Amino acid sequence: MTSRSLLIGLVLLACAVMIGLSRPRLVEWLSQAKETSDVYVLPPPTVLARASLGYRAAVADYLWAHVLVTQGLRMGAKRPFQEVGQYLDAINHLDPAYREPYRLADSLLSHQAGDSDRAQSVRRARQILERGLIQFPYDAELWLNYGQFLAYIGPGALQFDSEEWHAWRNEGAKAIVRAGELGASDEAMVFRSMSATTILNKAGEVDAAIRFLERLYTATDNEEARDDILRSLESLRAGKAASRDFELAKKFDSLWRADLPFASRVMLSVLGPPVDAWKCAGPNPEAFCDRTWIGWSNHAMSATGKNP
Repeated sequence: MTSRSLLIGLVLLACAVMIGLSRPRLVEWLSQAKETSDVYVLPPPTVLARASLGYRAAVADYLWAHVLVTQGLRMGAKRPFQEVGQYLDAINHLDPAYREPYRLADSLLSHQAGDSDRAQSVRRARQILERGLIQFPYDAELWLNYGQFLAYIGPGALQFDSEEWHAWRNEGAKAIVRAGELGASDEAMVFRSMSATTILNKAGEVDAAIRFLERLYTATDNEEARDDILRSLESLRAGKAASRDFELAKKFDSLWRADLPFASRVMLSVLGPPVDAWKCAGPNPEAFCDRTWIGWSNHAMSATGKNP
């Protein structure tokens, strides 16, 4: 063996010894190192829209998939997805008519693991939800999500019993009322929207709660929901007189069940009130010959002593 070969062998042995000695310490350092933050590398939404080269919806869909996957990874790692608000802003700008991000924005922003500023997160979530309502003003589900977020989820991150806390709760109740009015044909929506009456009642807006239940009663055909609405009205009214529209709705239901129970309420409203042939016969029909719902309603309310 030459001196050169011996030198190379000694160098390799020294390297192996040094690696063996330093490796445990490096492994310990690596186990302690954790990823704590991410970098948002996308340009501002306006620039990103130009960079999409006309494929705005496709880029928005790709970013939405990235948001969902990353949110799941961050939840598993028990650390917040701090850039989710920026991604949602970009998606909304790229494709304002993309409904799904609006529907899930409150969950993505307000349920971050280890969120250091949850109040700011829920305020940003509210902005995105309101952005969605501008795009879908008649979407009952989005109104319900928005109302429930303001009434129940968002206030949990605010100072309890503060002015802002009460404002969020009251505005949430009004949004739930709007959801009930828009989704009155949906049985589940009706039952879920009735929770707004509790908040309105506690806020002292009993009349608003009563009027909402009366409107909900006239708009839904579900018998079980109507029975629940009547029970809620009885507990809220406490001597308050029912509105004219509510009284008319009850009389209409009595007429519907008595004459055409096999038809729907909508069908009866199209057909018009049942006509009494004897009262409407001859050249001078009697005063109570109602051929239109307007005439029927005037006579029905006159019989109760209320002004038509």
